[in-house]
Amino acid sequence: MNNQEEVIVKEYIEEEDEFRFSRKSPYDERKLVYKSDSCILCEFCVNTCPTLALSINVRASYINVLKLKLNPELCILCGLCYNVCIFNSMEFFVNNSKSDRIIRYKGRFEFHEERCSTREDGSLCNDCELACPRNAIKAYIKNGKNTIERDEGKCIYCSNCENSCPRNAIKVEKFLKGEIEFFDEKCQACGACINVCPTNSIKVSKKLGKKLEINEKTCIYCKACMNVCPVDAIKVIRKEFIGEIEILNENSPNIKSFIERAKNIID
Repeated sequence: MNNQEEVIVKEYIEEEDEFRFSRKSPYDERKLVYKSDSCILCEFCVNTCPTLALSINVRASYINVLKLKLNPELCILCGLCYNVCIFNSMEFFVNNSKSDRIIRYKGRFEFHEERCSTREDGSLCNDCELACPRNAIKAYIKNGKNTIERDEGKCIYCSNCENSCPRNAIKVEKFLKGEIEFFDEKCQACGACINVCPTNSIKVSKKLGKKLEINEKTCIYCKACMNVCPVDAIKVIRKEFIGEIEILNENSPNIKSFIERAKNIID
């Protein structure tokens, strides 16, 4: 056996709400931490993993278990899953320091400040802030004028803010195009899809004979609803990647391979 291989030490720890996988080698020390609570089963990490080390735990749709499974025999601790996770469910450490992201998915967000204004009575308009499911927008009055700030690290480009703005001051374009098929006859109205949807795009229908209403204007085609549905009543189809993969660390030697793998979320 190679001398270097002899000193590689791996440790995998699985708990109720997270798993941790670490590796010490002659080159560096790496650790991946997965937090199940913030995961919504979007499959981005599963689809992009170059070694197929990640898989969805189908039991997570009906009992409280880890939503993802990791095969430590396959995982090479490359950190790609950490980079493509838009829900901050992954943390990645190199030599005991949290790694900076190399890439991230990005749609388009435009804010036209000249259109943003207070309500008719002069009070703060914060409709976009209230509509944002990720607390990514903060509205405030600056120098007597209504304006906003956006946390790009939290934004998932769902366009709830755009749809709620009374002044058309916000324009959002998602990074995925897709469509949803809903099979009403299969639906048991259990509410699992409503609870998991990160964009609040699914609601109980008020129409007679229809169980659910799905708003595709705000849907980001994350597949969370499809993956938790116990009766396969929802099918999410990703058709085209229309956003960009933003490079955050130009000095990383992994940029090219990460970008190519990150595109593997289309059906």
